[in-house]
Amino acid sequence: MVDSPSTDRSPEKLPVLYLDWDGVVNFFGSRNQYNKRSGFGYVRRGSAQATIMLNGTEQPYLFSMNWSAELLRKLAALPLEVVFLSTWRHRFPELLRATQWELDSYRILDWEDGPEGKVHSGKVAALLLDQINDPRPFIWADDEAHDFLTDDHRALMSSVPHLLLAPDDNIGLTGDDYRSMVSFLEGLGYGAQIKA
Repeated sequence: MVDSPSTDRSPEKLPVLYLDWDGVVNFFGSRNQYNKRSGFGYVRRGSAQATIMLNGTEQPYLFSMNWSAELLRKLAALPLEVVFLSTWRHRFPELLRATQWELDSYRILDWEDGPEGKVHSGKVAALLLDQINDPRPFIWADDEAHDFLTDDHRALMSSVPHLLLAPDDNIGLTGDDYRSMVSFLEGLGYGAQIKA
């Protein structure tokens, strides 16, 4: 039996959404493919400046993006603290400006690259440490980092209610994923706080 949560929507009191960006919000497939398979409309295109390593130095790079404004609006309305866990790291303010995503608050979780060939495995350690410091129910949406979860990681996560979403990077999060998030939050007693 889950205790009924308070109506406090302070970020530090809410369940957490650990959110990757590329392949999750920014989809890589065609708009036509997205429109057929995502369940969301209102697709936008834009770009944001990223940084890439070139000859051992960081260089600016204009990165193209495709996203659904409808998805961003729906995510912002969920009773979740958004915690970005992505290679974009400190560049998230620029992404939010580029996509015009209005979030009241968010955090950026920093992480170290894993070994070569498992670079994004570092996200797992960062998420687990964040949960050790402040255990709360969470959703983790990432198109590839779940591949690095071991049985030991899963055992550490088992004491906290969680939902893992691994979208197809051509489509990103879908309407079905969104409904899974809503069901998860309803199961925690947050149904009344979900804004349409």
